[in-house]
Amino acid sequence: MFASALSPGATYREWAPPAALAAAVECLWTHGGGDDGDDEGRLVPPDNCADILLEVYPDGSVASVSVVGAMTRPLAAAGGPHALVGLRFKPGCLAPALRVDGGELRDRRVALATMSTTLATSLGKGSAAECVNSLARIASTWQGPSPLVREAVDVLQRTHGSFRVERLSAQLGASRQWLARRFSAEVGVSPKTFARVARVEEALRAGRSGARWSQVAFALGYADQSHLINDVRAITGSTPGDSAPVSISARHEG
Repeated sequence: MFASALSPGATYREWAPPAALAAAVECLWTHGGGDDGDDEGRLVPPDNCADILLEVYPDGSVASVSVVGAMTRPLAAAGGPHALVGLRFKPGCLAPALRVDGGELRDRRVALATMSTTLATSLGKGSAAECVNSLARIASTWQGPSPLVREAVDVLQRTHGSFRVERLSAQLGASRQWLARRFSAEVGVSPKTFARVARVEEALRAGRSGARWSQVAFALGYADQSHLINDVRAITGSTPGDSAPVSISARHEG
């Protein structure tokens, strides 16, 4: 499945996850190794997701397994010699599966072995494809986000982050403080940060489709166009009009 994508110099590519992982994993992604420096200096924005990351030797065996938490700020890309295979988990699905606090992983990359020696050992054997298959076999034992957090994620995604957190907590019958704690523990970021990232993502999608930034700002509830531009810069590290490409996989490197 991954052989061609993991050859040195291969470009970033996304794959549909195995059926057993589809409930928790948004996609698999691959990026070839090499020291060509193509990603060097690029900023990679938050996406409200957390990943399991496999670094892969040229022969296809796994060099290391780590977890990348949800991000609150753009991170600089860093090249590396190994090919990468990532499992991008849907918001709120990875931390409960690993039975860890997602907030402790925020803006961090940590070795999987520090959280689950057994899982890290099983994934550190064989090829990347075999590791993904191993995850698929144990997926039935994973716990997803709690019903309340799942509903909060659904609302914020469906409204592209425009739904006010105060209104959301009232709708769910929870205090804002309680929701913030549970949401952070399961998703890795606060509802406010999650909404902010979701709104920026939608603004950029609308901008790429040709909409005027002033119209986008109004539609998404920004105070004005300057507010939108400042938020985009804070989340992505660049202004809305910056057409420089962003390497999605680079958030997992370095």
